[in-house]
Amino acid sequence: MARVAAALALLLLAPVALAGRPPRPAWADNVTRVHVVFSNHLDVGFAAHVEGQPADLGTDATVLDNYFGTYFPRALATAEALRADGESFIWTTQSWLVAMYRDCPTGLGLRKCPNASQVAAFDDALRRGDVAYHAFPHNAQPELMDAGMFLAGVQLTHTLDDALGVPRRAVMSQRDVPGLSRAAVPLLRRAGVQAVSVGVNGGP
Repeated sequence: MARVAAALALLLLAPVALAGRPPRPAWADNVTRVHVVFSNHLDVGFAAHVEGQPADLGTDATVLDNYFGTYFPRALATAEALRADGESFIWTTQSWLVAMYRDCPTGLGLRKCPNASQVAAFDDALRRGDVAYHAFPHNAQPELMDAGMFLAGVQLTHTLDDALGVPRRAVMSQRDVPGLSRAAVPLLRRAGVQAVSVGVNGGP
């Protein structure tokens, strides 16, 4: 049975292998620099109750604990190690997470909030650009918001920018959501957002 499956796989893949590489597009010769952007999509709650995983896997407290205790420190350490080698590393996250880290609220069931020296080191990393965030607090579904709520999201980010003394974010990132309603475009423009980076899920 295994031999039949292997033969069938080879038969199905043969046309792909024989076709070779696709032709090189004309614009490829003009590419002189490629930017690799390290970022993530934040899921709070989506991963809960995955078979074989802890029951609290996707709860807000567990997700925040992972960012505060693991992901943020790793991002800072990675940036520092690469800087020592003359390289750079910038990790893009969500401004909501950044705001929560800087002003960790009690009563959420978090294992541990960052201390003052950890927040100061994080702020330094934000000002250096080791950690970046985009113009909206998270990857949103604007269709579920009214204009006031949507603009409040951008304002949260710009308030954070102002507190850190950095330029206001002008690009919104959309990842792993079904798209972006055109109704959001004039609101983004009104809030000073100039571009949207889109990486949506596939559809019909």
